[in-house]
Amino acid sequence: MNFPYTIETATNKIGISLDLIQLYEYYYSLSDYEEKIDRERIDEIELKKQEFKNLNGNHDIIYHYFVEYVHYLVYRYKTVLENTKNHFFFDGIDDEKIILMNLLKRYKSVLKDETKQINIFWGIRLTKDISNIALEILIDFIEQRLKLLTVEIEDIGNEYKTTYIDNNIKPLKWLGTQQELLELIIELNNKNWIPNIEEGDRKKFINSVTNLFDLENTKRSSKTDHSNSLYQKFKGEYIDGKRIFHFWNNINTKENLMK
Repeated sequence: MNFPYTIETATNKIGISLDLIQLYEYYYSLSDYEEKIDRERIDEIELKKQEFKNLNGNHDIIYHYFVEYVHYLVYRYKTVLENTKNHFFFDGIDDEKIILMNLLKRYKSVLKDETKQINIFWGIRLTKDISNIALEILIDFIEQRLKLLTVEIEDIGNEYKTTYIDNNIKPLKWLGTQQELLELIIELNNKNWIPNIEEGDRKKFINSVTNLFDLENTKRSSKTDHSNSLYQKFKGEYIDGKRIFHFWNNINTKENLMK
């Protein structure tokens, strides 16, 4: 990953490359099955790519990309910066401040231009409005980084206050399987004991669930990310306007209408 730089014509359409969706499915299949997948799963992914026609049920991929990108930017910033330096437009420039100042100028210029936008992600076409939101996040991050790089002694005040938060919340250990936990969630929703999960909020909901429950016992291997594994199952698949959960055993309730 790197800081986006390419400028494209502004658009009000949104789209995802079929190749990206295929890579996305392969990635989580590998992470969930100890980096091995069988022929049946490969054929299933290939078939899904061929049948994919619209974005119904797949907007979460875009949200997930945003979350992963920001996480990567914050916690692996050095790698992001080095990848950015490797682009031809920064060839021979090693000064971090110069690179960030150029990016900041470019982002702010595009932000004000209604006819242009920055191509944020490979394989994903965003609207001008969504692209601008991403730019605002990047601008804020760069400005904060520049403050760290250019801090002056006069900027440091005499007062320093530390806020301590006592986090004594202990997650509940889940003794069942991930499938059983998701079946419980669906039943709670069917009985109207929890509100419907809106489109685009499924990843946030799963993050809340994984904060509430300790799912270490559900891991297939030490490398498995139980949060992403749970999300992939809960994301399901849209078929004929209905969200299908393939883990749902009861054929009478397999087609569930959680939206």
